[in-house]
Amino acid sequence: MNRRRTSWPNFFWLFNVAQIDGLPVDLRATASSTPAKSFNPHHEAEQILVNSKASIHFDFDSAYYSPSADKICLPARERFTSEANFYATALHELTHWTGGESRLNRSFGKRFDDDAYAFEELVAELGAAFTVGQLGMIDATIEAHADYVQSWIKVLKNDKKAIFTAASQAAKASDFIMGQASSAAIYCQISSLQRPRITGHLIKLLGECLRESRRWASP
Repeated sequence: MNRRRTSWPNFFWLFNVAQIDGLPVDLRATASSTPAKSFNPHHEAEQILVNSKASIHFDFDSAYYSPSADKICLPARERFTSEANFYATALHELTHWTGGESRLNRSFGKRFDDDAYAFEELVAELGAAFTVGQLGMIDATIEAHADYVQSWIKVLKNDKKAIFTAASQAAKASDFIMGQASSAAIYCQISSLQRPRITGHLIKLLGECLRESRRWASP
C-alpha cells in the first residue's frame, strides 16, 4: 500500500525584543546595537512646522490630520525613505490643518457633496507640493501618494474644473503656511532661497490631473 505524505504548515508567533521580559543582557544588547537610521533635519522646513503652532505628534503608524482633535499625527521621522519625503508628508497634513475653522475655514460640501473628502485630498497634495517647492526640495514625494490617486481622480471625473479650484485653494494654504513664518527669524532665510521651484512630484500630479480631465472630457 502506498502512503501519501502530507505536509502541514507550521505557524509561529514573532515578538519584538522590546515586548519580551527576562531576556539575557547579551541578547538585549545585540538587538539594541543595530544602528538607527539617521535623519538630517532641513532647518527651514523644521522651523515652518514649529512656527505653524500646529499640534504635531509622532510615532504613529500612519500620517493623518484629525479635525476633531485638531492635531497632526505622523510616523517617526526615521521611518521615511528620505528627509524630503518626510517633509512632503508632514506638509500634506499641515495643508489639511490650514482648512480648520479658525484658520482658512475650508469646506467643499456644498459643491462636491460626497466627494468633498477626495477634493480636500487633492488640495492637500497640491499644497504640500507648492510648499516643498518653495523650500527647494524638488525631489520630495508624498509616500502615500498612491493612496490618494483614486480619490482625487474621482473628483475630476465629476467636475472638469476641479483642478483649477484645487490649485487656487492649495496656493492659499501654502501662502498661509509660509505666512506663519513671516513673523519668525526664518522668514529672511526662506525668502532668500531660490524662487519657488516646480517639483517633480507636482509635475507628475498635474500631468495625471490634466490627463484624467481630458479623458472624461472626451465624448
